[in-house]
Amino acid sequence: MRKKKTYSDVIARFRKMELEEAIAEKKSKKKQVCIDPDSVIGREIKYQTALLHQVLEEIRGGKSSPK
Repeated sequence: MRKKKTYSDVIARFRKMELEEAIAEKKSKKKQVCIDPDSVIGREIKYQTALLHQVLEEIRGGKSSPK
């Protein structure tokens, strides 16, 4: 025989699912850091990004990326 679910049971189950999702999301997220664009690392990231854009442009035959 099935037990009839009460509103409190449904709410408790929903809260448990929310908590499990929040814990899983927290584990999967990486820490974010701020990098000063004028620092050595910031300038290197900008340089590498510009290089990648050049390579992509050559691969695509000079066509600009679709927007």
